[in-house]
Amino acid sequence: MAMSKITGTYLEQSECGYSLGGSEWNVDDAVFDCDKLPSCDVTCEGPSKERLHESTRESGCMVEWYIHSMWLQMCIALVIFAITNVTRVAFIDGLTRVYWDDLRPEIFNFTSSCQRDGKLVHGSDGAQHDLEERIQMKLSVMISRFKFIGYVMIILAISVNISWVYLLAQVNDSIAPYLLRHGPAS
Repeated sequence: MAMSKITGTYLEQSECGYSLGGSEWNVDDAVFDCDKLPSCDVTCEGPSKERLHESTRESGCMVEWYIHSMWLQMCIALVIFAITNVTRVAFIDGLTRVYWDDLRPEIFNFTSSCQRDGKLVHGSDGAQHDLEERIQMKLSVMISRFKFIGYVMIILAISVNISWVYLLAQVNDSIAPYLLRHGPAS
């Protein structure tokens, strides 16, 4: 209801009461008399060859840059994909080696040789106690190496990922073309 009152109020304004009669609304015949048109003297010598050469060269360089950048972008994406997957596997393997103690069963298996009657063959005097000590010592050394390799794998996986992220952040602006970094010249 308020809207129709506003609309009605606008239509009552003097500006809306314009009459369509009069000579300003008459449409004349659209035929031109070419003799009445002013003559035109051509003052330009055609397009600037220097400007065309400059624009063509710039366009060619932009297309060449675009093709190279697409190829480079694809290669970098594939390399990063490969590095990420290899370091992911190395990182998880390293974690498994470091935390093997929480993941292992309570038994170790080892391979040994025995004689036909079932007595173990070992390179010493044959005492069972000596064999257990040697197994414990070798197992301790092997576990230490196993954990050390795990720590090395974790550190290498993290440092390789940090290095490619850092390098990509450093070259991000320098590999973009001038127009993308600064916009078109005014």
